[in-house]
Amino acid sequence: MTHPYLRPMNPGEIIAGAFRLFRDHLALLVQLALWPSLVLLGFQTLLLTGGEPTPLMFLLFAFLTVMINGVALIALTHGVYRALMGAEPGVRDTFAHTFRGRIVPPLLVFLFLNIVVSFPLSAGLLLGDSILFLVGLVPAILAGALFFPALPTCIVENRGTLSALARSMIMMRSRLSQGIAAFGFYVMITVFLPTLVLAVQLVVGLGPLTPLLFTIIGAVTLPLGYAAPLLVYLSAIADEGAAPEHLASALGIIESQMEGGSEEASEEGSEEGSEEGSEEGSEEGSEGRADDSTETPANAGSGEQPAAPENGDANDDSPPSEDPKPPEA
Repeated sequence: MTHPYLRPMNPGEIIAGAFRLFRDHLALLVQLALWPSLVLLGFQTLLLTGGEPTPLMFLLFAFLTVMINGVALIALTHGVYRALMGAEPGVRDTFAHTFRGRIVPPLLVFLFLNIVVSFPLSAGLLLGDSILFLVGLVPAILAGALFFPALPTCIVENRGTLSALARSMIMMRSRLSQGIAAFGFYVMITVFLPTLVLAVQLVVGLGPLTPLLFTIIGAVTLPLGYAAPLLVYLSAIADEGAAPEHLASALGIIESQMEGGSEEASEEGSEEGSEEGSEEGSEEGSEGRADDSTETPANAGSGEQPAAPENGDANDDSPPSEDPKPPEA
């Protein structure tokens, strides 16, 4: 199996590949990100219309935001890698297999990512100190570069939370340039770009459709930004020496998780059908041989006449064919 994404890539190729991957599977990726965003919009509407929000409600909404975005990224991982395998998965099937599979370890990985990335920045944000914020930006970027590929690692390699985080850190230590480029691209697309749009919207004026507008913007920016970490993982595996067929086998773990039930059912159905067909064929063949061996002399339906007996005796019921000539004297 050869694929343009299943190979070692430098940072520039990863960014270019993210745009190309987003363009090639635009409809699928936007829908996979849109539906969780609409659910989050519903919770936000309930929060704003339910009276004066309390700090506990804000914490609950922040937690729901992380979890729902995590579900969206897990679904995007399944959808992208299945699409790279040559399939074009449906939105409903992708979400069904996302919730049917191991969803807790990837969610814990994403929760850990949000904590380790946001913690170095929290001091500068809370104190309003830009210098402290810039100082915390360095460890935040390093943490994102080292641990962001843990999410596809957890899903593709069927690992637990701690195992995926350790594997990602070991894998990305010698590939920090790719990791920094991918994580920086993710933050630029999913955080800074919507913030810029929000600033413009504040100048123009907020309207009743502003939340829906930002929901749609997020559904576009999230899969575009996340495409870069997905490609970093594929590039890292290829750089470790894995052949394309090995990469296809690794990605096949996702396919088996998604299609395991349907494949087992289809295999059972095909086996039962083949067994029934073979049994029917053998029965028909044995009946045909029995008919041939026990065929009556009259050969009914065949149109053939039975051979005349050698002793010249004829049945009384059979009509004479011709009058015999009298013997010559």
